[in-house]
Formats: sequence, C-alpha cells, structure tokens
Amino acid sequence: MLLAIAVLANAQLRPVQLAPSAIAAQANQPQLAAARDGTIWMTFGANDTIYVCSSKDSGRSFSPPVVVNAPSGKMPLGMRRGPRIAANKSRVVVSAIFGAKGGGKDGDLLAWRSGDGEKWEGPEVVSDVPGAAREGLHAMGVGMDDAFVMAWLDLSGKGTRVLGCFSSNGGRDWSANKIVYESPSGTVCECCHPSLGFGPFGEVAAMFRNSLGGARDMFVATSPDGGRSWAPSIKIGMQTWEIAACPMDGGAVGFDSGGGLVSVWRSQDKLYLGRGVASTEFAQGKNPWLAMAGTTPYVVWQSGSGVYFQIGTNTASRTRLAENGTDPVVVVSKDGPIVAWRQTGPDPGVYVARMPAR
Repeated sequence: MLLAIAVLANAQLRPVQLAPSAIAAQANQPQLAAARDGTIWMTFGANDTIYVCSSKDSGRSFSPPVVVNAPSGKMPLGMRRGPRIAANKSRVVVSAIFGAKGGGKDGDLLAWRSGDGEKWEGPEVVSDVPGAAREGLHAMGVGMDDAFVMAWLDLSGKGTRVLGCFSSNGGRDWSANKIVYESPSGTVCECCHPSLGFGPFGEVAAMFRNSLGGARDMFVATSPDGGRSWAPSIKIGMQTWEIAACPMDGGAVGFDSGGGLVSVWRSQDKLYLGRGVASTEFAQGKNPWLAMAGTTPYVVWQSGSGVYFQIGTNTASRTRLAENGTDPVVVVSKDGPIVAWRQTGPDPGVYVARMPAR
C-alpha cells in the first residue's frame, strides 16, 4: 500500500535545536513533561551530565539549558536510558540512574528537585538496594494528587523485576520500594524500558514487556491509589511475539479523559495502538511514544532512520519529522502536541517541534 507522508516544512513548526553547540553532538535521550500551569519541561543527557530547560509559550521558545547534577559517576544514556522529568504545582523533579563504574556494572536510581528549574537540590537515592537499578531503565511521572511516581527494572534478586515507589513531598523523600510485578518465569524482559501513565481519577498504569514461555509481550499493572499499591497485571494486545532475545523496546502508556487505558508498543516489526486490551496496527517501526489530549492519542516512532508523528491511527496525518533521528517523545501543551528527538547525521543533537493538533 502506498502512503503519502507529509514532510515537516511549515516554518512555524520547523524543528529547533535546543542543546548548546558545545555539547550538541553528545546531547541525547530528550524527555518532555507538561505541567498543569502550562510550562513544558525538557531534560536530556550529555557526557554524564543532566540538562533541563523549559518553555512558557507551548514550545515556541525554550530557556537556555541548565546543569542539574554535580559529577556523580556514570549515567547510562541510549536505548531509552537516561534522565526523566515531571512537574507538579510547586516542584519539578528529574531522575536518572548513576553508578561509579557504569556499563551495567552498578547503578542507583537518583532524584533531584527544584522550585524554578534553575537551582537544584539532591540527589536523593530512590532505589533501596545499592546497584539494583544497574540496567539503567526507569520511568517517572506525576499523578493527580501531585505525588511523583517511579517504576524501574530491578536486579536485586536472581531475575529482573519491576519495582516502584512514590514521593508525596515534591521529591524530598521517597517511599519504600514495592514490587509492581514479579514474573512467574523468574524475570521480565531484561532490557525493555517500563513506562507510566496517569489517569483522570488518580489511577496509575505501569507498562512493561514480560517474558513468559518464550513470549515477549506487553503487560500492564495498575494502581488505584497513586502507586501505593499495585493490582495484578494483564496482557495487552492479542498478538504474541516469540523471540529468544530482548527487543529493547518498551512502548508507552496513558489514559483518555474517561479513564480508558491507551498504549503503544512494538511486536516484531509492527506498531500497535491499544485501547484497553484490544489493539490496532498503525505502522511499522520501533521506539513508539504516546501522549493523550482528551480521547485523542498522538504517537511518534522511529522507522528506519526516520522519525514520524501521527494522530492516532489516522495515516493521513502522518508526518516525517526527521530523516535521521532516534527515540522520539511527545507531550501535549495547551496549543497542541510537542515532539522531541535525538537527531543523528548532519547537525546532531536534541531537537523539538510543535505539531498541529488536528
């Protein structure tokens, strides 16, 4: 089937490079967060350093990136490893995994906090067992009660588990780590990143790739109380991917305005948009991400070397954002979706673009 793909050409929506020229070539793994006051926050990593910038005008302009962390070891960066960011009404929190040795030999989950995005406090150690977060993969966000929630791949036992915790005081203190999911096979998929979604009634969803009987399929565990307790997980999607390896691709999860679960993920070379446990194929590729506006999902992904944007399963809205890019993410501002990605090839670095809502 032939598909016409729009190329991002509108001058108003043309992507803008955010990383300073001195670190542009190393800037990687951008992450976005939309605060309720309309501020758009971005974090990315470069050379074991975390940077943060923000936009007060729905992504039309961003503040100069500031450094969050003092030197604190090695930060895994790549394949969805790197810092995460979230903001409530009074604090913005950045999280990342650092180890003295790096390279998967060690790693603790850390969190920094700020009231203005300029002056940072921390880090606080979030993971209870030293070195147990060494896989370097985690997720963070903020719920309706303004509590920050994290989930990550834990290696404190024989296999890989999904653990979680929360902070109800703006990232200063974190709860004891709780098991989100522990696979009866002894391990979940070892290097696919978990993701978190936050619903309109205080619910939280943690999505991860499981490993059961040779199948590497997506599962979701839900919490009705902001990450304080977790219900048994369920498989999403009807397809099954049997593969004797880790695909290194975790997808993304969210909720619509009615509390319905929405997700995107990869199975083999196909990408699916899920509503509840049902799903629809919408593209071929990898590394999908999702943001919700009411009942409308905005999705981004990588196909070949290109980065793409689409409104739900509407292929007529498909837009190529970059010929050479990786690991795109998307959030929704009051004026529509905003996409960020790591550009490769000529003029590498972190880029951001505003997209039309319809």
